[in-house]
Amino acid sequence: DVVAQLDAGRLGELGGAARESDVALGHPAGRGVVVGAVEWMGDGADEAGDGTLLFILSGFDYLLANYNVFNVRVVNCSFSANTVFDVNDPVNIATRMLADTARLRQAGVDAVNVPDGPRAQSRMGALLTSVLIEQQVGIETVIHYCCRDRNLLGMLSDLLGAAAVGLRNMLLITGDPPKMGPYPNATAVFDIDAIGLTNLVNQLNHGLDPGGNAIGTPTKFTIGVGVNPAALDPAQELKRFEWKVEAGAEYAITQPVFDVKQLEKFLGTIEHTRIPIVAGIWPLVSLRNAEFLANEVPGVVVPPKIIERMRAASAKSKEHGVAEGIAIAREMLECVRPHVQGVQVSAPFGKVELALEVFVDGVERARGRERGEPGDELLRELRGALRRALVGVVVQEHEV
Repeated sequence: DVVAQLDAGRLGELGGAARESDVALGHPAGRGVVVGAVEWMGDGADEAGDGTLLFILSGFDYLLANYNVFNVRVVNCSFSANTVFDVNDPVNIATRMLADTARLRQAGVDAVNVPDGPRAQSRMGALLTSVLIEQQVGIETVIHYCCRDRNLLGMLSDLLGAAAVGLRNMLLITGDPPKMGPYPNATAVFDIDAIGLTNLVNQLNHGLDPGGNAIGTPTKFTIGVGVNPAALDPAQELKRFEWKVEAGAEYAITQPVFDVKQLEKFLGTIEHTRIPIVAGIWPLVSLRNAEFLANEVPGVVVPPKIIERMRAASAKSKEHGVAEGIAIAREMLECVRPHVQGVQVSAPFGKVELALEVFVDGVERARGRERGEPGDELLRELRGALRRALVGVVVQEHEV
């Protein structure tokens, strides 16, 4: 459908313009960079932020390799936007969630990332929430799927059902243990961990169940995993990352980064098994927020100099604290940009405008929309044609 709307000559020009844009951004031809993300938090969320993420990528490889936008943009380093929603109240928060999702879609966001009970909190199910978003808003979702709450059979059923209704994009995680949340006596299953789950989904993508039996038509999941550059045991984290890649991981998202040198050091250790890396960027909103991340969130390191900057700014006023947090996030984004294929920028308390302040300029540059940029109109034409074709496919699947 996309090719039918653009003749071969135009596609050739678009491909060349895309490569020129990537080279201009300092990346290898045909590869790109994620330039933004947004995290949404429901009412009553604490300053740690149990939220939702939006990230935006760039590039043009394998433009027509798969029909889902997230796969085309993230795994193949195209240009995409992704937002995560953490939903609790099934009526009030869901209504707000859908309204905010629609707003983000209108702003050009390409996908919504839906967490699966982060920090062992009670939330709407990620799979059903994703169906709700895709059906009512018409935007793709990226589903966080964890091993904590389901046994192997339950996960297999969930994944086959997700594939049947057209869900494609997965971030596979082990999951936080129940003792971290308000229900410490809840039973954790953990039949497998994130590595085993990655292997399971990869097998489904090859048309096989865990027992090696054919399932018919293979699934088409895009497989993402988590990675922690600030792990207490770097050697163990590296080993687990290698196993995840071997099991079939196609991209990875890091914890929020406040120490760029630490991230660079970690990236140096994975050059032999590199997949696209999306770096977490968290715009702090207060000193309390910074101290909570530093002391209560595993895997997040907030250097003393960052704490002191937030202390000085927050002492002046709440507004000064927010402004300083945005400034720090912008600095982190610019520092990590040469080293990763993407960033994920959080927006605490559902304030999407704060995240937009962090990455909107970078998005415009990476998407090549500055006046006079070569291939600007051509790139937009292809993106529009691709989006129209993809939306048609999703709608047809939902009708079935």
